[in-house]
Amino acid sequence: MGCDPATCLHNTGITLDELNQPNLRLTLGQEVLAIENLVGAFPGQVGLGVSVAKRMHLGSFGIYGFAILTSPTARAAAETAVRFANLSYVIADMTLIEDGPTARFEFDLSKLPEAIHWFILERHSFVAMTFFRDFLQETQFSDFAIKSTHPDQNHASSLASLLKLPVEANSNKDSLVFPAAMLDQPLPKSDPVTQQYCIDQCKELLAQTIGTTANWSLKVRNHLVELIGQNPRIGDVAAHFNVTERTLRRRLQEEGTTYRKLSAQARLTLARQLLERAGLTVEAVSWRVGYSEPAAFVRAFVQEFGTTPGSVRANVRKHQEIVRI
Repeated sequence: MGCDPATCLHNTGITLDELNQPNLRLTLGQEVLAIENLVGAFPGQVGLGVSVAKRMHLGSFGIYGFAILTSPTARAAAETAVRFANLSYVIADMTLIEDGPTARFEFDLSKLPEAIHWFILERHSFVAMTFFRDFLQETQFSDFAIKSTHPDQNHASSLASLLKLPVEANSNKDSLVFPAAMLDQPLPKSDPVTQQYCIDQCKELLAQTIGTTANWSLKVRNHLVELIGQNPRIGDVAAHFNVTERTLRRRLQEEGTTYRKLSAQARLTLARQLLERAGLTVEAVSWRVGYSEPAAFVRAFVQEFGTTPGSVRANVRKHQEIVRI
C-alpha cells in the first residue's frame, strides 16, 4: 500500500529483522502502536482492517486454527475460538452470545485507542467471517451484519458498500451478528482425534503464556485479602489491575477458578488466621470477614477446610492452656 516498514514500526521498539523471527513475542502495546501508525498513515481510509484480515485464514493461526477447523460443529468451533483467543491475533476481548434467532461475537474495544476502533472491528469481524467460510465452505456474507459503537455513519456506509452487508454505526456494542442456526451446522473437516490433540496443544501453549505473566489467581486473592470487609466487586478488582472485567474472568477461568471462589477463599483463609491468632469468637470472625449470618460462615468454613471454625478455635485454646501449664 506504499507505507514503508519504518513508518509502521515507529516507536514500537521492533525491527523488521525481529519480525522474521518465528519465536518473537509481541506485547499488546507494541501491536497497538503499530496499528496506530498504520491508521495514521491512511487517515479515514475505509476497509484498512479488512485488507489486513484478507491475508489471514485458518492456516495462518497454526494449531489454534486447526483446533477450530476440526471441531464437530460451528458452535464448538466458535467456542474454541473464544476459549483460546489469547493464542490468536484477537486483541479485543471476544464473547460469543446467542439471542434467539441471532448470534454474535461481541468485541470489547473500550481499552483500546478510539482511533483504531474501526480497524480492529473490521479486522476481527472479517477474520471471523473468513473462518465461517473456511470451515462451512458455503457461507454467504450477506447473512452477517457488523455493528459499531463509533458514531461515524459515513465510515459505516462505505464499509457496507465494500463488504456488501449491513454495517451499523452508533450501536451499543461492537459486534459481528449472524444467524444462530449456523452454529448447529456440522463441520465437513470434523476430526475428534485431531481436534483433541489440537485442544491439548492449545492448553499447553496457553499455560506457557500464563506462566510468563503474573499468576492472576494469586494476584486477585492477595488483593481481596487486603480489601476484606469492603466486599469489592469484580469490576473494581479488574480496574485495579487495569484490565476489563471480561478479561479478568477469562484469565481466572484459564487458571481453573472464578472470582467468586477466590473471594470466598480469601475470606475463609483470613477467618482461619483470626481464629488461630486473634482469639476472636466464631461470631466475631464471621462478621469480620463479611458474613451476615454465622451459620452460613460455618457451612462455608467446613466445606473449605473440612472442620468447623469452633473446632479450630477450641484446638487453639487447648494448645494455649497446655503451654501455660
